[in-house]
This record gives sequence, C-alpha cells and structure tokens, in this order.
Amino acid sequence: PNPLMEDLADAQVEIVEAMDWVQNYGAALTQTCPAWGKEGVAVLNLQTIQYSMNETERLLAPGHIYPYYDETIHETFCRSIPEDMALVALLQALLGLVCLPLLACTASCVHDSLIDERAMVHGVPRFDLLAQESDGEGPLD
Repeated sequence: PNPLMEDLADAQVEIVEAMDWVQNYGAALTQTCPAWGKEGVAVLNLQTIQYSMNETERLLAPGHIYPYYDETIHETFCRSIPEDMALVALLQALLGLVCLPLLACTASCVHDSLIDERAMVHGVPRFDLLAQESDGEGPLD
C-alpha cells in the first residue's frame, strides 16, 4: 500500500466533511454575519479541491505508477546496470593487464632513447647507475 494514497484518502474525507459543514451551517453563518454570503463560493472551492484530489488519486493509482516503476527499477537497475558493470570490469582488466604494462615498457624505452640522444647531441655523459650497499660492494666513497 502506498502511504501517500492513505494520506490522500484522509484529506478527501476532510474535504467532504468541510463541504458538509459549509452546507449545514452556511445558512446560520449568513444569518449571524450577513456580509459573509460566500457559501456558494466556499462549496465551489471545496469541490475544485475535491476534483484535484480525485485526479491525484488517479495519477497515483498502482496501475498508472507501475509502468514507470518497472521501467526505472527493473529495466535500469536489474538489467542494464549489471551488463554495464560487467563491461566496465572487462575494460579494467584489459587496461590493467595489457595497456598499463605496455605503457610502462614504452615509457622506459622513450626514457632510454632520450638519455642516449642527450648524450649524443649535447655531449653530456650518460648517467651510470650508482652501486648500493645491497650490491655487495660496500658503502660508497
């Protein structure tokens, strides 16, 4: 059950009671306060509100709401999102297992060629790797 439908039903009961009250006590109110004389306008306004509530009830009916619910929830969340997530996982695996190592190798080759070019064009000597203590050669002097 839709809680909004329950609230709408309560509001409709209140409107009907208000219409009954105006119709029952409108004449007495007019006698007490002759300037009021708005019984017809009040009933007409309440009937307009009641009509709007009936239209709202029709729009919120389960038969009217279900197609939107089915399309939004079942189509989007239950069918297309799992397929899309599988595609994303496949692409992530491809990127992580193929493209990232390929990028690392390419960057290493480009880096080495830039160092060689620098040594040849500018006459700057190539950097030699420094020995470390773990190489077994002892501390550097």
